[in-house]
Amino acid sequence: MNKLVQKRKDFFRYNGNEKSLFSYIPLVVAERETETDQHVSRSVRAMSKTVNPVVWVEIPVANMERAKLFYEAVFGWKLTVIDMGSRQMAMLPSEMESHGSGGALVKERHFVPSYAGSLVYFSVNDIPGTLAGVVLHGGKELIPKTSIGEYGFCAYFEDSEGNRIGLHTL
Repeated sequence: MNKLVQKRKDFFRYNGNEKSLFSYIPLVVAERETETDQHVSRSVRAMSKTVNPVVWVEIPVANMERAKLFYEAVFGWKLTVIDMGSRQMAMLPSEMESHGSGGALVKERHFVPSYAGSLVYFSVNDIPGTLAGVVLHGGKELIPKTSIGEYGFCAYFEDSEGNRIGLHTL
């Protein structure tokens, strides 16, 4: 029952420039199909078991300039704003070869800042210091540094746009 099958896996790579923001990389691989594979959904099979499945994060903003200034001040990042027609993005710092996900602050008509929905965590070395920066720059501390046992510590804040964001450290 172990037949060789071709599977198409599509990837997008962030290029980091305005003219060509993303590269589309279609990839066809040959893999052995097992009986277990037949019972697992296509979307789960498409995820690599050696790579983190989250590859991109977008944080909605209502005011790009205010949000950009907030995140640069709190985290010390330099964000690059890119206009893409009706979409405006401030790219979060990332390196394609490094662990973790890339992302952007995004202003677009259909993107609404919210407490509801997915929660993004940023890795920091100093949670109390970062929370102090959040408050200093117009955000709100929601939950202070809290132990999560062997997994380290986390905290939550509201950004300048009304999004709920998590912090994590070991």
